Amino acid sequence: KLLAAEDALHFLQERRKRSPVTLDIVERLSNEIPKHTWLERLELEGDTLQIYGESEKALTLIDTLEDSSAFSKVSFKSPVTRSRESGMDKFHIQAHLETSHDR
Repeated sequence: KLLAAEDALHFLQERRKRSPVTLDIVERLSNEIPKHTWLERLELEGDTLQIYGESEKALTLIDTLEDSSAFSKVSFKSPVTRSRESGMDKFHIQAHLETSHDR
């Protein structure tokens, strides 16, 4: 088990070296979004992030992400709709990634 954990850690460290921005984004989102929100898909093109998911309170996500130093120009890209299966709000949000030279 220890070797498997070490292998997993090594894999993540190598992956982080190759694509630190993507892993940093996932980590930031994990820390920023409320527990009642689930992310289904992320798309990154340049410094623009598309976020798809479901939330009990999708309308609060814009302010939550805008309050983060990692994101700006946060907006819904489509209307929030209610999922029949889960009863949750389905959302598609677009955000601009802030970089050190943006600040």
